Amino acid sequence: MTTPAPEMYRRIDEAVVDMINEFRIQRATGPLPDKALDQIVFRAVHSVVQVLGPYTRDERNVLWPSVLRMLLASFIREIGIADTMPRAAEGGEGKEKTDRGRGQ
Repeated sequence: MTTPAPEMYRRIDEAVVDMINEFRIQRATGPLPDKALDQIVFRAVHSVVQVLGPYTRDERNVLWPSVLRMLLASFIREIGIADTMPRAAEGGEGKEKTDRGRGQ
């Protein structure tokens, strides 16, 4: 039995949204320890792996690039590129951390 593409996309999208929501909830209480972040990501990955469960190993190997694209698209859509751009600029995006960046 295989999972149709729209159902697969929906379940992957839900896993990403749940992961981001859980991250935001836990981050609201303060800094997030690495262990908590690992647990959040593990739960999302587990959901995605279950989506691919009905497929044979060869089918899963073929599907992984598409699954990764779906994950990335869901992640970008959920957090919003505009939401991340100011934070990246504040962090010094585009500044070299080597001697070349200092003109030496």
